[in-house]
Amino acid sequence: MRTARLRKSVTGRAVLLCGPDGTGKSTLAAGLLRSLAATRPVKHVHHRAPVLPRRAVQTETRPYGRPPYARWLSLLKVGYLFVDFALGWRIHIRPFLRSGGWLVMERGWWDLAVDPRRYRLDVPTSLIRQVGRLLPQPDLVLVLDAPVAAVLARKSELDEYELTRQTVLWRTVLPKRLRVVFLDATRSIDVLLVDALAAIRTIES
Repeated sequence: MRTARLRKSVTGRAVLLCGPDGTGKSTLAAGLLRSLAATRPVKHVHHRAPVLPRRAVQTETRPYGRPPYARWLSLLKVGYLFVDFALGWRIHIRPFLRSGGWLVMERGWWDLAVDPRRYRLDVPTSLIRQVGRLLPQPDLVLVLDAPVAAVLARKSELDEYELTRQTVLWRTVLPKRLRVVFLDATRSIDVLLVDALAAIRTIES
């Protein structure tokens, strides 16, 4: 696999990978971890670095198979996740970044706003967006983007309407102050990884 080599920086950076299901987030994350690990400490986080107590984690094969929580319970869950995100960043992520480590995070907070059904939330997207702006933000957001037909050919977990909705929302939901790069998820993983590393080089210094 041909990849660009990145020089080591003194202070670490946080890179968020996001996009609709089926666009290849996990595959790209694995490639980035291998490439970055050649020159620096790296850490992979899926969604968040949890601190608060959680129920035993089980593999969810049908994330949309259960109904949303009641509104009051959804609001409690958003508050719980907000505190867990904030504490996880302060306790686990910030010290790691200050030591020179690099973080590769999948989904992150903004996935709640784009795909609340996955988390069984019944709250306004605007609320999740407003609360999310109070949290520490990544240095770079890589959004995997692809035509709906191409994603459906890979993975049928979401229907055409939901994939279209999420694809459009990823172009508007992120705060404008964030550095965001859209990557063509229809390209091969080798090419996609080179594109991602090129974007990462812009935040090294």
